[in-house]
Amino acid sequence: MFWVYKLNIVGLIRKSHNFTFGQIDIFASSGSNIDIHAGGIDLRFPHHENEEAQSCAYHKTNQWVNYWLHTGHLHLKDTEKMSKSLGNTISIQDMLKSTSPGVFRLACVMSHYRSNMEYSKEFIETAENLFKVYKNFINSCDDYKKGYLKATVNSDVLKKLLSDSFHNVHNAVSDDFDTPSVIQILNELVSATNLILHSTPTSDSENGISSIIAVSNFVSNILSTFGINFNDKATSNSEDFIEIMNILNSFRQEIRLIGIAIKDQNILGVCDHLREKLKEFGIVVKDHGKLSSWSR
Repeated sequence: MFWVYKLNIVGLIRKSHNFTFGQIDIFASSGSNIDIHAGGIDLRFPHHENEEAQSCAYHKTNQWVNYWLHTGHLHLKDTEKMSKSLGNTISIQDMLKSTSPGVFRLACVMSHYRSNMEYSKEFIETAENLFKVYKNFINSCDDYKKGYLKATVNSDVLKKLLSDSFHNVHNAVSDDFDTPSVIQILNELVSATNLILHSTPTSDSENGISSIIAVSNFVSNILSTFGINFNDKATSNSEDFIEIMNILNSFRQEIRLIGIAIKDQNILGVCDHLREKLKEFGIVVKDHGKLSSWSR
């Protein structure tokens, strides 16, 4: 146990650098064993080495922490790590002026926790675009379920894709919490399913609603595990808003059908103008032949 004693003495000597005394009470109150202990990569040595040594000595055990997770630093583009001492931090309030919590969470998941993450306009835009891909995919699955989208769906193919994705995600998470690989797996599943959703329907196309719903739920549940959600309608501040949008969408759909029937481009132009104006407020209206749907 010489190494424990030695590290303990080193830690006590370096009290001026806040390596020990501030956490001695934590060692005592945290119990004789901790499953997961996380911190920045800069704390790996000597801070966490010393913390483990002191705790093992205090609790008279050979191992205090089962898993140490050391995270990379958050960097601004072309600069050192973001820190108060360097005066280059961005507050959460300022960040949320230009992006959403879900997009930032997705950006974090796209980076491995042990790697440094570069906070830049370009990287956030990449996350925003991917966020829209997932959101549009889930909306397309919902449109298929409601009958707005018609497609040739091979349930056996989808079930195989879903099964492979399930096992691959499990393996990726089990391999040092490899979230970038999880995102890659989801991207491949979404891409393959989108091709099916937008395929040309045939007269003998099978009803693949259950398999489409299964894929949609899988993608939603995995992303929800990381705090990324897309169910805006369910979380809207007002149920009246949803009802009003349903009425507006139905009214526009009826007017559009009249324009199609009499081939009046002016009427169709008004419908297109309304769709574009709603888009400015984050409401996406999609026309599927004679049917229309909306989403946020």
